Amino acid sequence: MRQCLVCGRKFAAPTTRGRPPETCSPEHAAVRKTVQRTESRDRAIERGISDDHDLHGTSTGYTYYGCRCNRCRRWAREYKQAQRKAQKAVATFLSYSILLRE
Repeated sequence: MRQCLVCGRKFAAPTTRGRPPETCSPEHAAVRKTVQRTESRDRAIERGISDDHDLHGTSTGYTYYGCRCNRCRRWAREYKQAQRKAQKAVATFLSYSILLRE
């Protein structure tokens, strides 16, 4: 049995693979997500980044201030995707160059 992090109600844990849910319903998951984003935004404001600041959507806003607004999360997602693409390109290049040597 697991306990919902929003309402505290106990619910049966699924027996399938993957990460088990932390809430009893999708509505409670949405509530929890909203609360977490609001708290993250408030912490970022306490650290000195305001709502209308130019640092939103930049590496400084996401990493230094720990802001998780939509613009900062989008920047982080695109940055991580670019890193993965670059790593994949390097791996492909290295494997291709090894094949050429043989």
